[in-house]
Amino acid sequence: MTGSPEVTAPRDSPDGAASRHRGSRPRGATPAQEREVLAIACVGALAAVLTSGAPTGIWFLDGIYRALFVVVLTYAGSRARRWGLILASAVAAAGSLGIGLLIAFVAFATAVALVGANRRNRVAGALVGALTALALLRLQIHLFDGLSALVAAVAASVLVGSTWKVLHRSTKRMAVLLVSASLGVLLVGAAISLSLALTQGRRLQSAATTTQQAVDQVRKGHNDDAASLFADAGTEFAAVEDTTSAWWSFPARLLPGAAHNLRAVSTISSVGRRLTDSAADLAANVSYDRLRRSDGGIDLDRVKEYAPRVADADRVIQGSLTDVDAVDSPWLLPQLSSRLQEFNRRVSQLADETELADVALAAAPGLLGSETPRVYLVLLGNPAEARDLGGHIGNWAQVTVSKGRMTVDRVGLPGDLTNPSLEAAVAEDADVPASTLALQPAVFPQNWGASLDFGFDAQLSSRLYKAKTQTQVDGVIYADPYAMKALLASTGPITVEGLSKPISADDAVTFLTRDQYSAFTTGTAADKAVTDLVDTALSRFAEQTLPSPKDLGDRFAPLVKAGRLRMITFHPSDAALLGRTGLSNRLVRRDGEDLVAVVSRNANPSKIDAYMRRSSRVNVQWDPASGTVESDVTVTVTNTAPESGLPAVVLDNSFGLPDGTNVSDLALITPFEVESVDLDGAEVAVNPQQEGGLWRHTVRLQVPPGATQRLTFHLSGAVTPGRQYRVRVGTQPLLSPNPTTVRVRTRTGTMVGGTGIRVDGSAAEATLRGIGTTVVTLRVDF
Repeated sequence: MTGSPEVTAPRDSPDGAASRHRGSRPRGATPAQEREVLAIACVGALAAVLTSGAPTGIWFLDGIYRALFVVVLTYAGSRARRWGLILASAVAAAGSLGIGLLIAFVAFATAVALVGANRRNRVAGALVGALTALALLRLQIHLFDGLSALVAAVAASVLVGSTWKVLHRSTKRMAVLLVSASLGVLLVGAAISLSLALTQGRRLQSAATTTQQAVDQVRKGHNDDAASLFADAGTEFAAVEDTTSAWWSFPARLLPGAAHNLRAVSTISSVGRRLTDSAADLAANVSYDRLRRSDGGIDLDRVKEYAPRVADADRVIQGSLTDVDAVDSPWLLPQLSSRLQEFNRRVSQLADETELADVALAAAPGLLGSETPRVYLVLLGNPAEARDLGGHIGNWAQVTVSKGRMTVDRVGLPGDLTNPSLEAAVAEDADVPASTLALQPAVFPQNWGASLDFGFDAQLSSRLYKAKTQTQVDGVIYADPYAMKALLASTGPITVEGLSKPISADDAVTFLTRDQYSAFTTGTAADKAVTDLVDTALSRFAEQTLPSPKDLGDRFAPLVKAGRLRMITFHPSDAALLGRTGLSNRLVRRDGEDLVAVVSRNANPSKIDAYMRRSSRVNVQWDPASGTVESDVTVTVTNTAPESGLPAVVLDNSFGLPDGTNVSDLALITPFEVESVDLDGAEVAVNPQQEGGLWRHTVRLQVPPGATQRLTFHLSGAVTPGRQYRVRVGTQPLLSPNPTTVRVRTRTGTMVGGTGIRVDGSAAEATLRGIGTTVVTLRVDF
């Protein structure tokens, strides 16, 4: 042919380089390049399936979404302008951490290299697009929920937008059709979601309200009404579940974000239905009030009947908690998220109660002598004369529980159990600490509460009791005057010989710790009166119809928490219940944590500790990096006793000091060594003893009547390095409250604490009242 020469459009060179003429762009790809781009898209899609990101909460659908996201950006990258590649990869790098940052950096570096070489390359662009997409799936921007998704959408739009102008018209038409169809489905899903939110939200709230009404009826003991309300709530929950899981709601499940909210509503309704069905069964068939026998004690046949039902309910609740936890998501609307958290809190509370009931019903037959009678030793402490456990042992009782009924075998005084011949044997026991040996427990059973570790006290007292009485006990119970007050609240007032009026619950604590010493002319008469009071109270309690479980819990649970009522048995099958309720209440240090316990021992000896007031403050400097701890423990002791006007057994002392002087051996139990001790600012001597891996630092105080003294221990030691600091605080249940305030300051970072802990930057503080042993856990954020 003749004429104008043939003009051929520029094409990519075999090595993938495009023409370097300004404004030129790749107009086609070789088959090899197309295969390489396809390979990158496939590998990227597989990586996307294996990564995180859950726009709908449906695992297979989320995998498809992630894979499509990578495929689209891979092909967009293969055709994108270089500025689009740089900008999108830069955004991904800016919002990434860890491996996501590494992926985004490789994408950005590749894009920059393309610009620096002034080259266009389909394969390199596809690689940048795929890597950018994978990095965007891993964005971690936490200014507010949904920001990561918003930034990813913007970056993806930049990349796709830079590609749009170079696409063929047919490709654009197909893309528009696909996007339009997808938007249509999503709009339908949005409409369905809105409709469900408007109609089912009110029904779900109504079901929750009915459930709460049913719970209130259970707590009032109206089981029949509760069962009916639970059934009504279950019907409402089931209706919501059926509606939100219907086939026609599927388009709503395709909508990112809305799918999570719909799934949460569906799950809550399903969980609500299961819970109310289980609760209705319990309300109709399990009445804890029917566990009580009219002739006293517990009906063990009914316990065994109830146990399987309660165990089934516990399994349902535990499974429900797992389901509720699984639907928590940052995609949830704030209103739904707050309701989900409240629902979770209530279910968790219900789970705790049901788990306790399950454990109690499983352990009750053994504890209550279902097959073999159980014999328990009851130690009645009196904090008017302080010992580590609370008070010296003023009375004791032996009780037997057989087939659910308790009988009182005998009640006595400490002098009945003295056994001086065993003193040498006790001294040879390597498990008995020196501080306990000093109190001669074999000679003076008053001192069987000589350790803050009730497990040790129970073992020692049971051995000495067996040696004296030839009776093997199955467990030991400790109770103080506040426990006697709770007992009298159940039995009613008791007449005591020699008193003008009966002793009631209102009078019990004052009578046992103060008035008994003034009401009788001799100690023998007072001892007989208190012994008769204890014997009568225990016998009446054993023979009467017990209070309801709720009443028992309301009366005795605070005493257990404060360490005023404790119980340990020597049967492993009981350990779960006693530990779960806090009855065992042991002071045991865990490796790597701190421990602080302040105890007073009366050294007069006298009953003056009824007039002692004590508080403690612990100031800690903690270095998370090294674990080093420096502590100042300040104990403030006030003696409110008068100089005169009370019996000699209260005001007298054996040291020739003025009447009303409180002489106490105050000890700090800690894993750390003491550096020095100050009494009102002046350094004083301290007696350190190591017992069971802990230090017992003791100082003798002589506090005149009406005076206050402050004793400060300066300590240093170390805990396990790391972001968490744990301190176990043990307190001695004295007659008056003895609060302990713990303040921890970190050398680096900001403190984070839980409920009841006040946080101020690098410091956190908690004040503990009415507790036996508790753990304060703090964390530091750097």
